[in-house]
Amino acid sequence: MDAQTRNPLARAGFFIRPVAEAVAGIRKHANAILGVAPSDEDIALSLKSSFILSELKNQIVHVRQQPPAGGW
Repeated sequence: MDAQTRNPLARAGFFIRPVAEAVAGIRKHANAILGVAPSDEDIALSLKSSFILSELKNQIVHVRQQPPAGGW
């Protein structure tokens, strides 16, 4: 059983909107810097790189150490 099927919030789609907003932010930033929007495949491959995964882990640790924002 994967993490999504064990997590009722993920099954209910609770995380879909924030993730979609994050991907839209990546696309907008890359388009502004590169002059052309990246494809879904470009974004997916980039997010799977070991450097990015390490940075994501670091950001998650940092966020978890901060006081809750907006009460959640």
